[in-house]
Amino acid sequence: MTLSVSPSSSLEPAPSLAGIPSDVFHLVVRFLPDHEGICRLSSSCRLFRELVKENDDIWKQLHNSRWNVGNRNDIGAMSMWKDDYVRRHGIDVCAVNILRDCVSQIVVTNPTGTQNQDSRKVNILDILASREEVYDVLRAIVIHDASHVLVRRFVSSNIPVDLLRYLAASMMVHIHRESVARRWGDLFSRSEGIEYQASRLTDGEVLECGTLLLVEFYFPANELLEATSPQELLLCVTSQIDSLVNDFRSRIDATPSSNEPYKDVRSKIQLLNEFLFSEVGLRGNVDNYYDYRNSLLNHVLDTKQGIPLSLSALYVCICRHIGVEHVDMIGLPGHFLLEIPSDDALDNNSNNRLFIDVFNGGRFLSIQDCRDVVASYGYPWGESMLEKVSPQLALKRMLNNLEHCHKGDKNMPLLMQLQLLRITERSNSNSNIMCEFLTRFPAVLFQESLSKQYLPKPIYLQVMHFFESQQLPNRH
Repeated sequence: MTLSVSPSSSLEPAPSLAGIPSDVFHLVVRFLPDHEGICRLSSSCRLFRELVKENDDIWKQLHNSRWNVGNRNDIGAMSMWKDDYVRRHGIDVCAVNILRDCVSQIVVTNPTGTQNQDSRKVNILDILASREEVYDVLRAIVIHDASHVLVRRFVSSNIPVDLLRYLAASMMVHIHRESVARRWGDLFSRSEGIEYQASRLTDGEVLECGTLLLVEFYFPANELLEATSPQELLLCVTSQIDSLVNDFRSRIDATPSSNEPYKDVRSKIQLLNEFLFSEVGLRGNVDNYYDYRNSLLNHVLDTKQGIPLSLSALYVCICRHIGVEHVDMIGLPGHFLLEIPSDDALDNNSNNRLFIDVFNGGRFLSIQDCRDVVASYGYPWGESMLEKVSPQLALKRMLNNLEHCHKGDKNMPLLMQLQLLRITERSNSNSNIMCEFLTRFPAVLFQESLSKQYLPKPIYLQVMHFFESQQLPNRH
C-alpha cells in the first residue's frame, strides 16, 4: 500500500525564535536558578546570546537573588551587574575551596595536633579578607542548600559534611561579629570627630545605634545561621521598640483635645512613665542583677527587666521617637538616672532639676533624693555627680558591665569576643588591628556552642588545634 501526501497537507515551518518578545524572554529567565542556566540558554541560539549580552537587568536579578549580605549600593551602570556577579562568584569559589582544603587538613591531622607530611598548609583566616561578601555562600553550606550552584558542585559526599558545615558556621559567626565591631569603631570615631557634627547625629541616635550594635554582637550563633541575614534578627528588636512607640502615640492621640495636659514635656514624661512602668511592666531585675543579658536591649524588651543603664538607654530611645529630646543620662556612683528637660528653656534654677529612677518604677527624684542615693552607696556627695554622661561614655560603661559579668561567670569565650569591640573602639575599626588580634588569639574563632551540634567527639581536639595554628591573613 502506497501512502500519498496531497500538496495541501505540506508541513508548516517551525516557529522562529527570532520573533520572541524580550519581555517573554525575561519571564523565561526568571525560572533559571543561577548563571549556569543563563549561560546554557545563551549558547542555544544567537538571539538569546544577544539578549543576555545586552540586558544587564538579567544579571541584576541573579545578583540580588543570590546575595543578601554585603551587597554594593553603587552598581548602576550597564554591564556592571554582570561584572560584579562574576567577581563575587569568584570570591565564593575561593572561599569554598579554602574550606574544603581546611577539612582535608583537619582530617589528616593527628590528635596530637601534628600534621602528616603529605598535608598542605591552609589558612582559614584568608576567608576573612572578603568580609561580608562570603557570608551568603557560608550560610548556603551551613544549611546545605542544594539549590546553590557552589554547594551543588563542590560539596561532594566523600568529605565530612558536618565538619565542613561547622567551619563555615564558625567563620560566618565571626564575620558577623567583626562587621559589628567595625561599625562600633566607626560610631565612636564619627561621633567624637568632625564628621559627627557634619552628620548632625543627636545623642539619642548615637546611644540607640550603639545599644543595637551590642544586641547584634550577641546574636546567638544558631539564630544567625537560621536567619537569611543579621538584619532579619535586628528587625525583630527594632519592631518591638516601634510597637511601644506606636502604642504610646495611640494613647496620646486618644486623649480628648479639651482635656489634653500632655503638650508640655514633663506631663508627657509622666504619662510615658505610667505607660512603661505600670502597663508594659518595665522594672529592675533585682533577682538576677548580674546576668549579662540585662545589658542587652533585646533581652530587656523580652523580659521587661534590666539594670539601670540598659533601662535608661531604652527610655531615651523611646523618648527620641516620641519627640522628647535632651533626656540626659546621669551616672551616679553605682546607679544610673535620667534628667528630664525643663519646659522653660530659660529656667536656670538648679533646684528645679528633676530626675527619673527607671530601675525603681520610674519614680521622680529631686537633687536631695540623688544625694540620698549616693549616700546609700557610701560615697561622699559631689556636685559633679549630676553632670551629663555622654552616649559614648554610656556605651563604654555598658561594655564594662558585660566584661564584669563574663569575668564573674568565667565565660572566657565571650570575654575574648568582646575584645573585638574594645580594639575597634580605641583604633577606629582598623582592620589590621583586628587581624593582629586574631593572630594572637586564633582560638576565638572556635564556636563552642556550635561544636556540640556539628562536631563528633573524636575530631573535637583536632579542630581546636587547627584554629590555634592559623596565621595572619592578607587583607586589602
